[in-house]
Formats: sequence, C-alpha cells, structure tokens
Amino acid sequence: MYRVLVPTRKVIVGSQKIPTLRRAVREAGLALGVSLSLSACAQSGHAVDQQTGAPIADARMTLDCRRGAHVEGTETVRTVTRITDASGLYVFSSSDLAGCQFKILHGEKQGYRNVGSNDPADYLGRSIPTIEYFLVEAQAISRQLESGVAWATGTPSAQAGETPAATYARWFQYFMQAKSIAKTPSEIAYVREHYCATLSDTYDRLTAADKARMLRLRSQHLENGKMIDIRTTDHEQEVVPYCGKP
Repeated sequence: MYRVLVPTRKVIVGSQKIPTLRRAVREAGLALGVSLSLSACAQSGHAVDQQTGAPIADARMTLDCRRGAHVEGTETVRTVTRITDASGLYVFSSSDLAGCQFKILHGEKQGYRNVGSNDPADYLGRSIPTIEYFLVEAQAISRQLESGVAWATGTPSAQAGETPAATYARWFQYFMQAKSIAKTPSEIAYVREHYCATLSDTYDRLTAADKARMLRLRSQHLENGKMIDIRTTDHEQEVVPYCGKP
C-alpha cells in the first residue's frame, strides 16, 4: 500500500513562491464554499388576509425574476408561478431563483386584491417576501378611495399659500383615479360625496386664464393597471357629467 506524501513547505522557483498542494487544495475548497454560499437558496412565504390574518389558499403567486443594474430597465430572466397550499404557503426553489438580481412577486386570487408586503426587502426586490397580504376586493377599493381623499386634501403646510389652480389640479388628479376604480353604487356615491363639492367650488374661483391654461396641460393616471394620458383639468368633460350640474 502506497502513501501519497503532500509537501508542507513552500517551493521557491526564482523569485516566485509556489504554494504547496495542501494549501492549494484548501484554498480551492474555501473558494468553492464561498461560491456555493452565494448561490440561490429556496425561499418561501405565506399569503395572508390582511384584515383577518387567515391564510389565502389557491392564490397564484408569480415571480418575475430580473437582472440588471437597477430595478428600472432590468430584463426578465424567467417568470415562475406557484399556487399556495391550504396554509397559504408558497415556495420558490433554488433553480427558480438562480440568476435573479431582483425578485418581483405579485399574487392573484379571485375576489381578492394583492396589497403588498410588510417586508422592507420586498421594496428593493432583493428577496421573496415572507408575508404577502391580500384584501377582499371591496375592502381594497374602499382603502384606495380613502387614501386618495387623504392625498387630495393634503396637509395644512402644503395648502398654505396655494393658488386655486394648484388646489384644483391636485383634487382633479385624485378624482380621476377614484372615478376609474369606483364601480358599485356605494363607491360612486363616496367619490361624489368627497370630491364634487370641492372641485366645483374651486373651479368657480379660477380665472379665465387659469381655465384656458389647464386645458392645454396633460397628465397621466393609473386605470386598470395602465397609465392613461388625460387633460390635466377638463372640468366640463370629466367633472360635470359625473357630479351633475349644480
């Protein structure tokens, strides 16, 4: 039986030091270990009803695996969909996550709306969120409408010294968003109650020059997941038919 002897001293060739086989093997092993530790591992989370805390079963959780310098302008490596189990669990394997610099997750469930995560890492797309929240569709719309009114109202400091034209433009922007998502009679009534009087009163305070200038401006708002280009303030076309003439 033969034994292989591994030298333990350095061999010097000219002015260069050559590491021994034992050291070379050790360093190669460390490098391999680092490489393996940096490879993707399986990641999981749970889909949960934000209102009740109950698990959301049979939700479609879709991972958009992207790579690039920033989230904006990245290219999609692959798209993977998993269905949550009875406990709301979703799992993405190491092969699902391999090569993903950004992991963008969104969920779908009939009658529900995916309202995001409480995981800070999710906002950067660096990891799969451990909890992904859902709300019953009606509750999600109600929250969105309430949030829009809060943003339209603004803060006292933001309103200080604000011109009627600036006030009207802000309210009109959120009115258009609210109008696009309000579908039921109660939702439409909410929009009319919280927007119409303010829009009409503020419009009456505008000068003729303000009104003419606003009609030349354009802006965008989100409607059914798409950005829609609109006139910034077209009172006669958008507000009057919806709110009714005073």
